[in-house]
Amino acid sequence: MSQRKYVNVKINNVEVKLQFDTASDITIISKANFKKLQLASIVPIQKTYDKSLLKDFYPALFDKQLGICNKTKAHLVVKANCQPVFRPKRVVAYAIQHLVEAELQRLQDLNVISPVNYSNWAAPIVVIKKPNGSIRLCADFSTGLNDALETYQYPLPLPEDIFAKLNNATVFSHIDLSEAFLQVEVDDSSKELFTINSHMGLFKYNRMVFGVKTFPAIFQQIMDQMLAGFNNTAAYIDDIFVSGKNQADHGANLREYSNTVSN
Repeated sequence: MSQRKYVNVKINNVEVKLQFDTASDITIISKANFKKLQLASIVPIQKTYDKSLLKDFYPALFDKQLGICNKTKAHLVVKANCQPVFRPKRVVAYAIQHLVEAELQRLQDLNVISPVNYSNWAAPIVVIKKPNGSIRLCADFSTGLNDALETYQYPLPLPEDIFAKLNNATVFSHIDLSEAFLQVEVDDSSKELFTINSHMGLFKYNRMVFGVKTFPAIFQQIMDQMLAGFNNTAAYIDDIFVSGKNQADHGANLREYSNTVSN
């Protein structure tokens, strides 16, 4: 979870108090902080790549439809001799039941979830109200599933791993995948594990979903495999960083990335 921190920073006799939003042990210096520290004279950052050029060649990457990964499917392993855990539904306030029902229908239309009549596993849904009045549906897999899963042994990258891949670059792009986990399907043998319990009945997830303890490592492995061999490109779960020594180099790397993920 992102946290806001304030740090006194001094570089080349310039000392200012900066605000940082940190997440997952990686801190990125914002454009505002970059200007306060007068870093442009030390690290010349060029203008960002014109994404309209990419839109012309890869329109599918910029539409508002939920994408799907066609490279692999996620698979989970339950610990030996572990018994299924079925949790009852939680009460949803009457005032927002219609919002929950609409969201469940939207997820069905996208084939993210499918209704089921029976399941050995079930986790209750959690409704999060957004500032704009809409909701986000989550599942509380800490009620049983997460304890039952075998750990997925794949490491998340350290900050120095990412910085090493972006070394000597002056032009950067940050790509934030939309609903990243939902773009990866789970295999048929794993789907029952991701059953949710709601006032509308039981639904199983057909895609990866936040809240399952092994999914960050699985997603990281997928991204690392897709980006293997790419120049000046690194990923931290669903955040991808593409860089280059100059504008032309950055553009070539960005086009190479776009061509790979669009196929």
